[in-house]
Amino acid sequence: MSKIDVLGEKKYSIRVWLNPDKMKYYSINVNEINDAIATQNKIASAGSLVDDKLEFPITVEGGLATPSEFGNIVVRTDALGKTIFLRDIASIELGSEIYTANAYGENADGAVLFIYKTPEANAMDVASGIKTLLAEPSDYQIKTVYDATTFIDGAIYNVTRNPSARGRYCIFGHAPLYAKL
Repeated sequence: MSKIDVLGEKKYSIRVWLNPDKMKYYSINVNEINDAIATQNKIASAGSLVDDKLEFPITVEGGLATPSEFGNIVVRTDALGKTIFLRDIASIELGSEIYTANAYGENADGAVLFIYKTPEANAMDVASGIKTLLAEPSDYQIKTVYDATTFIDGAIYNVTRNPSARGRYCIFGHAPLYAKL
């Protein structure tokens, strides 16, 4: 297969909901907030480990992970020495990375996978491999909603095994190629 698109997956991220009134009260702009988050939430590379055939990147954990850790980001210290934290001007929560696509199955959250084959791959072989994988035991409830190879399988049956289809013309591919059966 060439690619898989996932609709409804829930990648989580920290959501920072800025409060314009509080920003105005503290005279803080979005650039200041962005700079504070960028400088205090760093994941830095510490180099790499190399052997004969492989290279492994080494990273230093420095990234913030929870809403309370993000809330403790210092945005600014004012002239009187008061520290203004991100939590003072924003609501911070763990939420979905995107909210534009959701998938549900039987009243529960789910995901839909769109599986694409490479141009040179045999659609029936790809489908057979996927069906074999789906037949294995899983902790997930998996249902096939649409299988494009059902049409191909029916067409093959009609051409090869259905005696009433003999003597008819079939169209192959996208170009007007005709074959008398």
